[in-house]
Amino acid sequence: MPDQQRGFTLIEVLIAMAATMLILSAAYGTFSTLLNGLEVLRRATDATHELNRAWMFVGRDLRQFINRPIRDEFGDVESALWGGELAADSLILTRTGWHNGRDQLRGSMERVRYQLEDGTLYRDSYAVLDRTDVNEPRQVALLSNVERFELRFLDPQATIQPGGEWDTDRWPLNWGVNNRETGLVNPPAAVLVTLDIEGLGEIQRLYEVPGV
Repeated sequence: MPDQQRGFTLIEVLIAMAATMLILSAAYGTFSTLLNGLEVLRRATDATHELNRAWMFVGRDLRQFINRPIRDEFGDVESALWGGELAADSLILTRTGWHNGRDQLRGSMERVRYQLEDGTLYRDSYAVLDRTDVNEPRQVALLSNVERFELRFLDPQATIQPGGEWDTDRWPLNWGVNNRETGLVNPPAAVLVTLDIEGLGEIQRLYEVPGV
């Protein structure tokens, strides 16, 4: 048979198929690795966005703190700022500057609470400061996969020394009968918020409290 009419032998076809399969396998592995990398990047980006959003809420509320005590649904007086053990490991405070873009029948102050429940950090907010049992909070889930939510408070009367213990894990420090009548307690000078997040580790933010 003339050379120009000669076809491929079976061995040549098998070799070509094997080479093609090797190339496709390598390409699939590279593509799969790229997809996995993109998914990891997407999850990290989402987690970072969620974390920054949570810090934005906490920082904004603390920077707009106002020393205005409230009465809860049981008629008991609460300090303008509670935190740590006294507040069941939550952060509760009164803030001002609440924007009213829809001209609703409400004031510019808001009572907010941060609490960790089942690995999620929540922000509860009350439109009414001196509330009753019919005033339900608006709850927003801020951050997931939270393993620890810890608060430390700087006493404005404390003497700060290098390496010394200048903070406490509860506020107010001295909550007695006189405080329960008026609710007036000096706020801390600053609040240190610690979040331990799965996959990210421990992250801290220190916020100065106005009105000291």
